[in-house]
Amino acid sequence: MKRIAALGLMLAFVASPALAQDKSFEDKRAEDEAFVQKLLEILQKTAEQADSQDLDRTPYDNLVDTDKEAAETVTRHLDNQRISLNYDDTSFADAVDFLRDATGLNIVYSRAAKEIIENAPKLKLRLKDIKVRNALELMLTQTDANLRYGVRNGVLEIGTQDDWKGRSLVLDLIPINDLVYRPPDFPAPEAGLDALTKNKMKGK
Repeated sequence: MKRIAALGLMLAFVASPALAQDKSFEDKRAEDEAFVQKLLEILQKTAEQADSQDLDRTPYDNLVDTDKEAAETVTRHLDNQRISLNYDDTSFADAVDFLRDATGLNIVYSRAAKEIIENAPKLKLRLKDIKVRNALELMLTQTDANLRYGVRNGVLEIGTQDDWKGRSLVLDLIPINDLVYRPPDFPAPEAGLDALTKNKMKGK
């Protein structure tokens, strides 16, 4: 499950044109609700598009303790370890074998990914002192746009986007109405000597 926070949802009301003062409360409320619904649809669609392009499909929020520890270990290798590559017409399988030897990571394929990899073109990659994660993602994108990776059952698995179809996307809405609410400006009663004089004159 991937969580995306939408802090700025209600800020859009600040940027939107102010509703006419002569509209009834119900009309204003209906327009506000329609605007929020449309904005939610846009945010959800944008979040789903961004999520579909994310190559790391590890369901970090849904991992049990043992898998979470494995995922943290794999993540440390991916983000902290650096390697150099020189692939010249190298098969994807041989390239992954090199990654296994260089990083010590356990890397497996899903059945669908294996079918893609067996028919994939050879890799041509020459990289120096690059993060393992970046090297892996470059290998995947050069091989097939449908390939993804993630931690599953304690190992790094290379699969397809459909292999992680069950991963849910949650859009968290953080209400900030109190920050942007502008109370109505009611005219204050007159005060001071002028008001007192006017009241006395009205009473005569």
